[in-house]
Amino acid sequence: MQWMQETTEAEILKTVCVFVSSSDNTRDIFLQVSRSFEKNWPDCPFLRYVGLNSSLQDLPAGFRSVLSPESRWPKELYGQICRLPQQIRYILLFLDDFLILSRVDTQSLVSLVERAIQNRLAYLRLIPQSRAILSQLGKKIYYLYRPETIEAIGKHAPYCSSLQVALWERNHLSLMLKAAQNIWDFENTYLPGIKHYAVIEHRPINYVHVVEKGCWQHNAASLFKTAGLSFDPSGRKVRSMKDRIVFWINKVKFAVIGYTVFRLKRRAQKKVSI
Repeated sequence: MQWMQETTEAEILKTVCVFVSSSDNTRDIFLQVSRSFEKNWPDCPFLRYVGLNSSLQDLPAGFRSVLSPESRWPKELYGQICRLPQQIRYILLFLDDFLILSRVDTQSLVSLVERAIQNRLAYLRLIPQSRAILSQLGKKIYYLYRPETIEAIGKHAPYCSSLQVALWERNHLSLMLKAAQNIWDFENTYLPGIKHYAVIEHRPINYVHVVEKGCWQHNAASLFKTAGLSFDPSGRKVRSMKDRIVFWINKVKFAVIGYTVFRLKRRAQKKVSI
């Protein structure tokens, strides 16, 4: 709190960066998607970095690279983050397939960042927690009587450390990465005594994943069009019509049951381990 009082907003923003987690294997995705930063976030007030394994001559405008040898994802990202300038204390972490679809609400985003820093939050996810329809409706009614903009994520909640766009305290992210064996392990664990938070409703950044299992999503071309950009698959496979049907079936299933099956499986696994 004292640190906040003794610094100006401009000085605070210098301690925050946007970091895109990528690698040489997926740099073609980064080069396509990074254009949405210039198109839909031209007033980004933060320094922007991308993590790679080797240098890239023609980096997209506004980006700087940090390099780490190819390895397992947690170790690779940890190595890249360690090479960020020392003054960076907070990281807005993106994956390289996050396409920004529309103009970023920079004012709201900066307010959230300042609030997170002021309250020393270790993690603030910038999209609401995913819930089934009835659960989501119940939460909306609850917050009508208790107006809030962020909420705590339960430590047993699915994807309690989700890699959706979030503000991470740098040291906390580093410790999480050092403890993780893989992405699944990372996204579903907490460090003891540390709370994670998420925005309740307003998303300052409207974005979408455009790659799944190494292939462009079935509707990637239309998503790029929505973002105001052309689309070039650059030799990477685009998912099929069958995948499109499965995609919508899964969305309907989630709307009805949410993470119920996930939670039951997790409880069953805990009982077996005991």
